[in-house]
Amino acid sequence: MTTPVRTTTSTILIRVTDDMEPCLRALLTSVVTIKSVTSYSESGNEVLGAARELRAYVERSTEIVRHPSGGTERQTKTVLVTEIPISPDDRIWLEGEDSNDPTFSRRASEVTVMKHPVTGLIDHYEVML
Repeated sequence: MTTPVRTTTSTILIRVTDDMEPCLRALLTSVVTIKSVTSYSESGNEVLGAARELRAYVERSTEIVRHPSGGTERQTKTVLVTEIPISPDDRIWLEGEDSNDPTFSRRASEVTVMKHPVTGLIDHYEVML
C-alpha cells in the first residue's frame, strides 16, 4: 500500500506497512515534518531535502531523577510511532513547530522496528527523540 505524502514542492508516494493494527493506526493523529540530509555544503553543513509530513502518534513523558547528592534532574523524552521508517540522520519537527527553523529540529536517538506478533511482518516503527 502506498500513501501520498505532502512535501513543500510536490506529492510523493511512500510505501507504508501493510500489517499495522487498525486500532494503532487510528492513534496516528499528529503530523510531524521530516527532512532528510541530502548532502553537505563545502563548509561541512548539512543540506536538507524537501519537507515531508508523516502521520504519527506522539508520546511525551517527563521523569524526575533524584541524585544521591540531594539534587534532582528532570528528563524529558518523546517517542513517535509511525508507519514509515525514520533514519537517525533525518531532522524531525513536531506538530506546530516551524520546520524552517533548524533550532527546533530533533534527531532520532533510537529507531525500533516493531513486528506483528502473529505474521512477523513489520507493524510499525518506534522512534525515540
